[in-house]
Amino acid sequence: MSTRTAVPQITGHRHVRLISDEGGYGDIHLYEETALGRNVAVKVIREADLSPAAVTRFLAEAGAMAMLEHPNIVRVHGSGRTADGRPYIAMQYCPKPTLEQRAATERLGVAEVVRAGVGIGSALETAHRAGLLHRDVKPANILTTPWDAPGLTDFGVAARIAGADPAAADEVGVSVPWSPPEMLFTDTQGSPASDVYSLAATLWHLLVGRPPFAVPQGDNSRMAMMARIRELPVPATGRPDVPEMLERLFRHAMAKEPGQRPRTMAELVHGLQAVEAHLRLPPTDAVYVDAAPAHALADHGGAAWQRADDEPATRRRPNRAGEPQPVAAPDDAASTRLRARSTQVDVPPGADPAPTKVSRRVLTAAGVAAVVVAAAGGWWLVGRGGEDRPAPGPTSSASVPAGPGEDVLPPGAVTVTGVRRGGSATFTWEYSAALPTDTFRWEVVGGRGGVLRRPSVTVPATAGTRVCVHVIVVRADGSFATREWSAPGCVT
Repeated sequence: MSTRTAVPQITGHRHVRLISDEGGYGDIHLYEETALGRNVAVKVIREADLSPAAVTRFLAEAGAMAMLEHPNIVRVHGSGRTADGRPYIAMQYCPKPTLEQRAATERLGVAEVVRAGVGIGSALETAHRAGLLHRDVKPANILTTPWDAPGLTDFGVAARIAGADPAAADEVGVSVPWSPPEMLFTDTQGSPASDVYSLAATLWHLLVGRPPFAVPQGDNSRMAMMARIRELPVPATGRPDVPEMLERLFRHAMAKEPGQRPRTMAELVHGLQAVEAHLRLPPTDAVYVDAAPAHALADHGGAAWQRADDEPATRRRPNRAGEPQPVAAPDDAASTRLRARSTQVDVPPGADPAPTKVSRRVLTAAGVAAVVVAAAGGWWLVGRGGEDRPAPGPTSSASVPAGPGEDVLPPGAVTVTGVRRGGSATFTWEYSAALPTDTFRWEVVGGRGGVLRRPSVTVPATAGTRVCVHVIVVRADGSFATREWSAPGCVT
């Protein structure tokens, strides 16, 4: 329970009741906004947490959420201070149960969970394009909006994708059951791949009713959970109505090594849309918004940024082959964009601890102990011995070796880029699920080609001519090779 001395008094608002006092550093209250006659959920920082750093971090959540407008992100109506000086955030009131509450009391259908994954995934992709990571994706942070759509909330530990202060990493808290290994065992402040893992773990939880590495009636202490997240392969859901295609997508998205996961949240969303197509379910549109470049959002300052009215949001759905294709967005999607803000909210490097109230330093120390425990009882925990696999080729900024028993996954879509240098052009390519033994067939479109062991090639490129290269990935054992040439990368 939190420490509270009195009901927070907010000008223009009438207190109705306390909704929750179990958040990481703020209580949620229901107020009536008297001028408009509407109910709002108001998150108020606790008096016990009223330090300058806590206030700054609390306001960072307001800035992160207010900066984004998306049908699957809970709306921020405003922010300010209570009569006793505590900052607050006024948000859209979502009275229906969270997805965590529903998963604990009912069996959610595959169609609903996949549809929620597309919606929340597109919201996270929008945040990533704005340069923001969520870093605390879990079932409790997915509300049900008044129009019955899943809504992402609680950006309290959000951070910029680039430019964060590594010295602040010790203060980053995590929600262990849905966190990837690198967030538990390294000093990283996260990456898009970390959010990819957490969303996949969340969807797995919604289907099964518990986190992926929680053991029914077993030891689910923090150390035991961390050891299993680090060491064990992703378990199957055990549901006969979950297709192998979705099980495999979970294994891909929750790979131990960040570089083995889908490279972007949009790639995970496309996979979920392909599952819908496979199951012949009604397709769910993914609404993406191209956000301001990272440098424009670096300090979340008062300079407003907004997409031009002639730049509508984009929805994507898969075609019959499971490949995503653009779909014209209806009018409501065109309003899904970053909006101007009149007040300045600075987002500091680092963030407040998540509801677990465990700092990175403590988790890292516990993680070391967990590895020792896992090493001592490895045969019992994992079921067999064996050393970790070496890290694959292209990886995210933070990496940990893949755990025993992890699937070898097919290569993701290959992206080829080229740079002209004088009379030549150098092409490089990247893809998810890379292995150090991969080789590459490359070809200048309409010209010569060859086979390489490295993901780059330099070819002649006469000034004024357009040169394009495409690639095929070949696995050493002949499995999972891409069957068609990648989209070409070109220089002009």
